[in-house]
Amino acid sequence: MDSNRLESYIVQLISEQKDTDPAQITLETRFREDLNFNSLDFIAVICGIEEKFNLLIPDEALSDIETCGDAIAKVRPFLESLTAEVEH
Repeated sequence: MDSNRLESYIVQLISEQKDTDPAQITLETRFREDLNFNSLDFIAVICGIEEKFNLLIPDEALSDIETCGDAIAKVRPFLESLTAEVEH
């Protein structure tokens, strides 16, 4: 999956979780400070990503995610790993 599609999907999940206009969400948008996310909101977004891409993202990989860009950067390697496994 290319970066733009991944970013669009994650932004869409985030906007649906907090009923926010996707155009207002950037890579720098902070979950807690800008979107008032609580831990349940964050878990819902991560679960949505895991379900969409059939991934299991370890909790320790999520601990330092603060922005939308952080989330994309953390998810990308898991998707690349999954894609590499499918190609072999």
